[in-house]
Amino acid sequence: MAAANAEVFKAKHQLKQHGAEVYALKYADGVLYSGGADSMARSWDVRKGKNLKTFKGHVETVWCLDVQDGFLYTGSADKSVIKWDAAKGKVVDKLLGHKKAIFCLAVADDGTPYSGSDDKTVIKHDERVMVYKGHKKTVLSLLVRGSSVFSASTDKTVRLWDTASDACVRAYTGHSDIVYCLEVADGVLYTGSRDGTARAWNVLTGACIHVFTGHTSRITCLHVADNELLYTGSADGSVRVWDIHTGECVRVLSGHDNIVLCIAMNPQGTLLFTGSADHSVAVWNARNGELLARGQTHSHWVLAVDCSDTALFSSSRDGSICIWDVSSYASKAEASPVTRAATSVRVPVFNASGAKSVVKVAPDATLAAVLDAAKVSFGLAGSWSLAYDPGLGSEQRVLENRTPIGSLSDVTSAAGAARLVIIAHPDSISAAASPRATATASMAPTPTATTTNGTKAASGSDPALAAELERLRAENARLRSAGAGAAPAATADSGSKVDASQLTAAQSQMRDAEARASALESQLAAATKKVAQLEGELRAAEQAAASNAAAGEAALQQQIVELKQAQRDERGRMEAEIATLNSQIATLNSQLSEAQSTLAAVQGKYEQLKAATASFEAERQQAAAVKAELAAASSQLAFHQSESSRLKEVYEKERRLRIKYFNQIEDMKGKIRVYCRVRPFTASDGAEGGELAADVLDEATLLIHDTKKDREYSFTHVFGMDSTQDQIFSETTQLVQSAVDGYNVCIFAYGQTGSGKTYTMTGAPDAPGITPRAFSQIFDSFQHQPNYTYSVSCYMFEIYNDNLVDLLTDVPVDARPSSTFTTMKAAWCTSRTSRSCPPARPRSCTRSSSSALPTGTPALPT
Repeated sequence: MAAANAEVFKAKHQLKQHGAEVYALKYADGVLYSGGADSMARSWDVRKGKNLKTFKGHVETVWCLDVQDGFLYTGSADKSVIKWDAAKGKVVDKLLGHKKAIFCLAVADDGTPYSGSDDKTVIKHDERVMVYKGHKKTVLSLLVRGSSVFSASTDKTVRLWDTASDACVRAYTGHSDIVYCLEVADGVLYTGSRDGTARAWNVLTGACIHVFTGHTSRITCLHVADNELLYTGSADGSVRVWDIHTGECVRVLSGHDNIVLCIAMNPQGTLLFTGSADHSVAVWNARNGELLARGQTHSHWVLAVDCSDTALFSSSRDGSICIWDVSSYASKAEASPVTRAATSVRVPVFNASGAKSVVKVAPDATLAAVLDAAKVSFGLAGSWSLAYDPGLGSEQRVLENRTPIGSLSDVTSAAGAARLVIIAHPDSISAAASPRATATASMAPTPTATTTNGTKAASGSDPALAAELERLRAENARLRSAGAGAAPAATADSGSKVDASQLTAAQSQMRDAEARASALESQLAAATKKVAQLEGELRAAEQAAASNAAAGEAALQQQIVELKQAQRDERGRMEAEIATLNSQIATLNSQLSEAQSTLAAVQGKYEQLKAATASFEAERQQAAAVKAELAAASSQLAFHQSESSRLKEVYEKERRLRIKYFNQIEDMKGKIRVYCRVRPFTASDGAEGGELAADVLDEATLLIHDTKKDREYSFTHVFGMDSTQDQIFSETTQLVQSAVDGYNVCIFAYGQTGSGKTYTMTGAPDAPGITPRAFSQIFDSFQHQPNYTYSVSCYMFEIYNDNLVDLLTDVPVDARPSSTFTTMKAAWCTSRTSRSCPPARPRSCTRSSSSALPTGTPALPT
């Protein structure tokens, strides 16, 4: 069955207390036991998934364990075996003797533990330590059956040890590489090896019965089921199913993507479980080989599996143990029919006396294989043949050994009367004699048979044995007469039908027949004697029974009365106990209901915590990502801060140089600068018929027309009638910058009434003059100096009729003193670092300041 069709299921419980590889797993008496690389063994409640006991005593990895009669035995890499009280978790005994790590452990029925080690020995931990030496390399696997111990080793052999004599009685050799696993069933030893083969051995003789070949890589585990099938798991990722009688592969189970490391079968024999290096466990229908499900909870190799009626247990290199519910799959497997590929044919064979034996051969075998199996089954030696008996009064006919068994379907079928009969070789039978007549006569058993020496066989002796003996005597007599008459004919007549070679063959057959007859006579005599002995014992037993019957009847009646009274007493006691149990059951049901309610509440809380944990995990991951981004941003910020500090130092240095050079240039232009602006004609000028009083000769020269004589005047710059407010301010903007840098600057306009002073200094809303533009420039420059704090104050006054008039006071003009003037002290700017700006030095006049702007001045930016 393809893995894609299998159900994927999750473990009911995942137990992670070990925290390291779990190598050993054993389910016994309703409790699961485990041992791992954390140097501890543990016991588990498989229903609740709870750790019952923790067995602490080893100091290195626990490689193996076994359970027997309430005791847990563990073997470790620390060279010791510890015997524990499984219920209390206490050390009962610590068994020493090995010099290296212990890899395998098995406990006999009498409680004697045996251990195999990397020191090449097997130790029997009895009243005294008995060391079994014989292996040349590490002992990997142990198996105890009665008084026999089987050990598999990396030296490619398996050894059989007799625990009574403490000696190795047999070595099974044949594998070409390490033997990993072994199993014993019905007198046959099964082994799996790294050479990719499994073998079946006769335990008593040591002979190899079958070699199971088909895997493409090492065999890591095996299991024998129902004395019919052998399951082998391999590093090629497959499990193969073998017929243990024929040695042929019945089925290949493919579903794993990596090494199959462990194998187990449920007690009912309906489910097969496998664990693999692909991190999964697989559940197979043992009846038809279907892959029912794959469990994918482990995150590493599955190292061991075990099972109960309804649960599967698995351990892994990820340090966890999983408990799987497989009850539904067991029900499905039990309901499915058994299907198995036909790998052998069962052939019934009869001997001359009518005894039947069924032999198994391959479907494509010939009668030669059937004949060999039949001779072994009937215990025959010498030359024999198979005859086809069609039944219904027809005669038998001898078949060729090359005849395929497939051509005799009526013999292998249960229907019909045709059958195969094993008979003596036809060359020893007279051509005139009818094989069927001989067989028919010998098949009729008679109650009384007379031997050649006149002794009479007792009634009830083996009829088949007697018939075979009579047939052999008749054949012997015929051969003797044929031999006596054939010798002269061979000498006198070269054309005789019986030549010397035929005579020799006949004599040889005669001697064989005599030997068989003698053996059968001995068997018949022994059987007759045994029958007579048994008949005498039977008669004696009948007489004793008759004599004791009367005496025993009264005692029997008394026993019956006593038993009835005991039955009544026991019934009363059982009824009382049943009532008590019913009361206890009612109490337990009530407790169970409460526990179920509590469990439901706990499960609800668990689900809430699980959801909160998932949310927390997502938030934790998000926080980790933000933390990483913050760390990167912090690193960038530190870099930028360092760079900003450096740039600030450079900027401050350059700023001071700019101020220095800028004001040096301004000083070179002159501390006092005089500009002239020619006002254009107004409407009143045109009405009066005025004429142009001046001409602009160039940007610095003005020609004044006088009634007497024209005169030329030179200025810093002359602005014509077509000049704009922008052009006027462009000549003063640098002076504003000097004021911001800390220098004293004074800009004023003078001229006769109506010459345009107010328009030039204040301007109009659509054409602001020097004053609003200067304020705008001052506040704009503050925005480009974020590291300094500026304090600005101002005052405004006028000279009217040779009096200074404060234009920002609330006193009416009529009530003002003629020389009233409010003086306000200028506030110097101070940096954030409390460093004073460069001290102001006079340029043309001292800068004045006031607390507000004049009414009607355009709004300035803030």
